[in-house]
Amino acid sequence: MWEKDGYGPAIARLKESGVPIGLIGIKKINIDGKLLPDLGFIIDKDFHNQGLCKESCSVFINWAKSEMKFKEIYATPDCGNKVSISILENLGFVFQKRVRRESAGVIMDANHVYRLNLLS
Repeated sequence: MWEKDGYGPAIARLKESGVPIGLIGIKKINIDGKLLPDLGFIIDKDFHNQGLCKESCSVFINWAKSEMKFKEIYATPDCGNKVSISILENLGFVFQKRVRRESAGVIMDANHVYRLNLLS
C-alpha cells in the first residue's frame, strides 16, 4: 500500500520504549462508489484505557492532513464497537450513516460511517 498510495498500515509504538502496541493506518475504502481514505486501528488489550489509541490516531491524522493534504478522513467501525466509536467521536469524527457489508449477496454485518473534516 505505501508504495502505491503513499499511505497504509503502521505499527503504533510507545514513545519512550518503542514497544509495539497495535496497528493504525489509512486504506482506501469504497463509500457510495468513491474510493476514500479510511482510518483503522487496533490496539492490544494490554494498552487499552490509557489514551494511547486516541494519541496514535491524532498523530496519524495530523500526518495525513499536513503531508498527504487530505481534506477529510473516514472511519467505518462496526455498529456494535462502542469503544472505537467513542474514540472516533472524541477525535472529532461525525456520524454520517449506517451501511451494510455484503459478500456474495449475503449481508455480513453493519458498519457506521464517520467523517472527519480536515479543512478546519
